Amino acid sequence: MKPFDLKKAASSAWRALKYFVKHRSLAVSEGVKAQRLKVCDSCPYLHRWGRLHQCRVCTCLVHAKAGLITESCPKNLWTS
Repeated sequence: MKPFDLKKAASSAWRALKYFVKHRSLAVSEGVKAQRLKVCDSCPYLHRWGRLHQCRVCTCLVHAKAGLITESCPKNLWTS
């Protein structure tokens, strides 16, 4: 598994916190999350480690990132 980029993780956490304070929610709908995960499942940058799926570009854990409204695909593959 590729090591996590702590600077990117901190930036993502800060962005999520600011959004949550303003909107009181961070989660996308289950439909949007499912659509994002479907895109990731067919992506050549996805690395599977058993039940953990990690993006080789941004080093995120895909199942966690796909559910957050503040996040986006580093290759701009998510349409929502």
